[in-house]
Amino acid sequence: MLMSLIQTNCLQSSIFTRFFDVKDTLVKRHYDCIFVLDCSDKDRLGPLVELLNMADVVINIDHHISNDLFADINYVDTNAGAVGEIIYNLIRINGFEISHNTAMCLYTSIVTDTGGFKYSNTTSMTLNIAGDLINTGIDFPEINRILFDSLTAQQVKLLSRVTSTLELYNNNSIAMLHVTKDMMEECGANENDASEMVNYARDIDTVEVGVFIKEVEKGKFRVSLRSKTRLMSGLLLKNSMVEVI
Repeated sequence: MLMSLIQTNCLQSSIFTRFFDVKDTLVKRHYDCIFVLDCSDKDRLGPLVELLNMADVVINIDHHISNDLFADINYVDTNAGAVGEIIYNLIRINGFEISHNTAMCLYTSIVTDTGGFKYSNTTSMTLNIAGDLINTGIDFPEINRILFDSLTAQQVKLLSRVTSTLELYNNNSIAMLHVTKDMMEECGANENDASEMVNYARDIDTVEVGVFIKEVEKGKFRVSLRSKTRLMSGLLLKNSMVEVI
C-alpha cells in the first residue's frame, strides 16, 4: 500500500523502533510523484486515495494478478512472490547498494507475503534474494520470531473468540470465520490484531478456500479470502469490500 504498515508486534521490538516515524496521516499538498506499493486497486488505500489526485505522476508497483492498472505508470509482475522482490531487483538493476535498513524492510516484505517461504509463490528467485538480504547482516531470526511467533494477550483472546465462529461448507472445503467490532472491543483488540486470521480458516486440512468477515464499521464488512492455490486467491480477492444493509 502507499505506506507499509508493520504489524503492531514489530513496532514493539527494538529492531523496528527506527520506523516509528513512518507517517500514516493524510497530508493534502502537491506531490511530484506518488508510489503505491502492494495494492491491487486504489480503493484499498482508504482515505489516502485522495492523495492520488494531488500528484503529477502515480506509479503502481504490485505483484497481484488482480491489479487493475490504476496508475499513470504500472509495474505489475505477477511472477514475483512479493513487492519486496520487485523493489530489490529495481535497486540492483540500477546499480545501487542495499543498506542494512533497506534489507530488513525488503526481507520483511518477502517473508510475510510468502508465509515464511511456505506458500506456492515462493520461487528459487525468492530464496536467492532472501539469501542476499540475509548476507547484509540483518537479524532474520528475530524478524521471523516477531512476525510469526509473537502474540499479544489481546490477540490470543480474540483468536479464541474468532475460531469459535467457525462454519464449514461444501463438504468442508470452504471455511468461514468472522469478527465484529464488539468482539474486538471486548478483547481489547483492534483491526490489526485480526488481520491474518483468515489463515486459520484456510489452514484446516480439508479446506481449499478460507473466508474471513471483519466488521470495519456499522453495517460495513471487509471480506478476506485465501485459498491454497495462488491463482484462485488472486481472482477471489478482486472484490473485498461489501456493505450489509
